[in-house]
Amino acid sequence: MRTANDQNKVVSYNQYRKRSKAGRMNVGLLVFAVIFIYIVVYIFLFVRSDKIAGYEVREGSLAVSNSYRALAVREEALFYAETSGYVNYYVREGERTGVGNIVYSIDENQHVHNSDYAGDTGHSLSDHELEELRGMIGQFQNSMADNEFSRVYRFENTLEGTLLKYENYTLLDDLASLNGLSGRDGLHISSASKTGIVAYYVDGYEGCTVDDIQNTMFDESTYEKTILYNNAIVEPEDPVYKLTRKDTWNLVIQLNEFARAQLADKSRVRITFPDSDTTSLADFYILQRPDGVYGVMTLYDSMQTYVSDRFINIEIETEEERGLKIPVSSIVEKEFFMIPKEYIIKGGRRGKEGINRRTYDEKGNMTGEFIEVTIYATTDEECYVDKSTLRIGDIIMRNDSPDSYTITKSGTLIGVYNMNKGYADFRQISILYQNSEYAIVKSNTPYGLIAYDRIVLDASTVSDDDFVY
Repeated sequence: MRTANDQNKVVSYNQYRKRSKAGRMNVGLLVFAVIFIYIVVYIFLFVRSDKIAGYEVREGSLAVSNSYRALAVREEALFYAETSGYVNYYVREGERTGVGNIVYSIDENQHVHNSDYAGDTGHSLSDHELEELRGMIGQFQNSMADNEFSRVYRFENTLEGTLLKYENYTLLDDLASLNGLSGRDGLHISSASKTGIVAYYVDGYEGCTVDDIQNTMFDESTYEKTILYNNAIVEPEDPVYKLTRKDTWNLVIQLNEFARAQLADKSRVRITFPDSDTTSLADFYILQRPDGVYGVMTLYDSMQTYVSDRFINIEIETEEERGLKIPVSSIVEKEFFMIPKEYIIKGGRRGKEGINRRTYDEKGNMTGEFIEVTIYATTDEECYVDKSTLRIGDIIMRNDSPDSYTITKSGTLIGVYNMNKGYADFRQISILYQNSEYAIVKSNTPYGLIAYDRIVLDASTVSDDDFVY
């Protein structure tokens, strides 16, 4: 028979079990809540974080191009004023005109711009004229380069000439209804006697042929180009415009011995015009002159585009480079410490490569500390090691001699960030050739890349050892 004391013990034990079970449940819920919050935060940060884009390295090729400053040689004919007065043009520069088309007028009394004849209402552009202007502006925007600011002034002249052409046509129509045009009130109308592309400048190279080429003709510091402006005063025998009749034209470049050897066996080359990002095929031959060696290209297109230019930037494709093809955006420069090879040792528990850094114990006694390092490249005498574990001024020691070396020297490597292991791992590359978008690098180099490696597409988005997955 249980006593009252026994019953109290049973009640106390049951209460203890309930409290213990409740405690264990509270701890379990707390752990579960912490894990749940961690997962939610991780997912939130993952969704909000910038994704690191990767690129799979593949074998590829790029056409190797050399840049030149070419001299344009065209069959150009100058036309001269027959009387004095104000010249007004009706054909845009770079536009083809046919026989009988009005090219310009000479107004002895400036009646073309006299409001008594032309009226005060101005000229409203037609839909066709607006479309032509939009096309000109769009083409200029697409072909404009940062280092070609002088083209802005040439485009300004072209645009002004086009607007004046529209205005002059309107004024000419008004004058036709009033005066019967040519010969009336000192107005002289001139039409084209030949078909060709119109240009409004003179530079002294008119009439020049490939056989006339000399080294001095490439000196742009002495080159003089005179623009023939609309509504300017001209005298008899002054040049007023010129025509280039044929679409066939030549580009001539100066060749050094290296370029001559590269192009010696070429009879046809592919030319790129970087200003407009267009290409053209041209016949090619090498011209030997007493004052130098020249490359002569004969083209059958693109003349009209460059009729206003005497000197033109070109690139000639000479060969094809093969290797691993990577985006230029992946390439990064990184600085490393340079350590003599004889100071690299193997040590530690895993027998990894590292160095023996001089340190001192609590009693001031000199001792050595093994520091594991990663080697990213080597030369005949030195190794490139990461800066993260070492400092300038650190003293390292050799195991086989009493010599020591103070770390001071740095060097830069060009490479990419490999992401095969889930973090940004620098790998050195050896660039064979590159253009504005891609580079060809050597394959299977020590500390380098191999085909199908994954690299960070934009190196500026990561830092060393960043997680990329």
